[in-house]
Amino acid sequence: MVGRGKRAIEDHFTPDPGFINLLKEMGKNSYAEEMERFYNMIHDSIIVFLNQPEPKGFGDAVLRSKGLLDETFIVHAGDTYIASNNCEHLKKLLEVHSRHSCSATLLVTAVEDPRSYGIICGEMMEKDVWIVNKVEEKPQKPWSNIAILPVYVFEIEIFDCLSKIGPGVGGEIQLTDGIGSLLERKKKVVAVKLPDNIPRLDIVTQNHFGGH
Repeated sequence: MVGRGKRAIEDHFTPDPGFINLLKEMGKNSYAEEMERFYNMIHDSIIVFLNQPEPKGFGDAVLRSKGLLDETFIVHAGDTYIASNNCEHLKKLLEVHSRHSCSATLLVTAVEDPRSYGIICGEMMEKDVWIVNKVEEKPQKPWSNIAILPVYVFEIEIFDCLSKIGPGVGGEIQLTDGIGSLLERKKKVVAVKLPDNIPRLDIVTQNHFGGH
């Protein structure tokens, strides 16, 4: 999903052989080899860009992919970078999602100030895994410090929820409200804690969290 003026994202995922040749001419062979590997991965992938003309919220962005998906899928926002070995945080989410037959599985972490996050409340099912019973987006008076990170696993029923909710915080369609709608329908929503030793970077604020 890209917005207006975000051509740099599309360009990043468009192979540029000329750039590789330039790197080689500059003697930067290791960088050239890395870019060739990256471009080969792009060549072997199917990438679709969806445009969000107006900033109507994360929920609206996800809803725009409705016609492309008909099975379990992952949502991963581009403004958060998580550096786990072999994508272990994604593998854990998918494993828990499948094992518990969830409608949604969320990645969460404890934060000092949850007012700029969506937050959850729930009951511990197993180590670092909660069954979620309440969510709220950007609370002014937080009742939990367990924040939702922008990495999710969903079943396609989230689309029906998002299509029927109205604007939430900031007048936007909030993905957290869609998750709340799943809970109202008595669907199973589970949260998995990101291990403290896995570093994450908020691209917008440049704040670094976790890791050693």
